[in-house]
Amino acid sequence: MIRNAAACIVVLAALTVLGCKAPEVIDVKIDGDKTVGLRMGQLLRLKLDSNPTTGYSWDIASMADSGVVRQFGKMHYVRVGEMMGSGGYQLYRIKPLKQGTATIRFEYKRPWEKDTEPAKKHTVRIVVN
Repeated sequence: MIRNAAACIVVLAALTVLGCKAPEVIDVKIDGDKTVGLRMGQLLRLKLDSNPTTGYSWDIASMADSGVVRQFGKMHYVRVGEMMGSGGYQLYRIKPLKQGTATIRFEYKRPWEKDTEPAKKHTVRIVVN
């Protein structure tokens, strides 16, 4: 057990010396159509206001030029208030894969209402340099 702990400390020290670090995180609140600049090595966190107690949630309707970026992990819901039924936001993490431009279209809708227009739509254009 002590040998494993010592090995972990050595590996962490080596990574620190070699300059390995967590990616820079860019937070962007999406409340309409936006264009966002992103560099290789950064992680983009898109925040969309949401309240799942209403039945509505954001969904990625399309991701054009998805070879430029990809969703990193799953969507997370973050509740802001303490009261039951209070809203929050949905958090999408986006990682750049190569330089270029990608477009993500979000729709705010109830998943069971198939023939109904979304309550909201937002388009995010991501330019990776």
